[in-house]
Amino acid sequence: MTKQEFISILRKKLNKFPNQEVEDRISFYSEIIDDSIEEGLTEEEAVLKIGNVDEIVKQIASEITLIKIVKNNAKANLKFKTWELTLLIVGAPLWFSLLIALFAGIFSICVSLWAVVVAFYGVAVGFIVGGIAMVILGCVFIFIKSAPEGLVVIGTGLILTGVGILFAFVFKYLTKSLIKLTKLTVFTVKKAFVRKGE
Repeated sequence: MTKQEFISILRKKLNKFPNQEVEDRISFYSEIIDDSIEEGLTEEEAVLKIGNVDEIVKQIASEITLIKIVKNNAKANLKFKTWELTLLIVGAPLWFSLLIALFAGIFSICVSLWAVVVAFYGVAVGFIVGGIAMVILGCVFIFIKSAPEGLVVIGTGLILTGVGILFAFVFKYLTKSLIKLTKLTVFTVKKAFVRKGE
């Protein structure tokens, strides 16, 4: 694929994004191709080095904020027929409240999931801090009371600390999964506002 073909395909697939963003990205990738050609690559090799156009579009879509996309699409779709505008205004109490409820529902689910993760980390920290406190208390027991009681308390403290550390690793994995889910949700919402370029 030549540079011109690559730029043309990229421009077509980015046609629903704000014009300034598209021009900035096109300029960026054009410069990368030119730099690669100056380094001795052929035009086709330079384009191939950049990667798949669809992957680039996905990356750009994830970087552009939803507000910019909505503003761009709103500007493009501002021409309404009289009956469409009338329906939009008359139906506003219904569709606007449903839209708010939808976003509130999505937002509350995300907040709830993140609250559970924070609570799990609280449990892990509680186990670790409690376990360390028991180890210290066990050492005190050895000197003040009796060695067997102190060793039991130390052993319990070590078990609690180990369980807390294990929980922390499990929750770290869950957090990564939740971050992926959150990114996917944001990307899906963005995709609803941006149709694929034809």
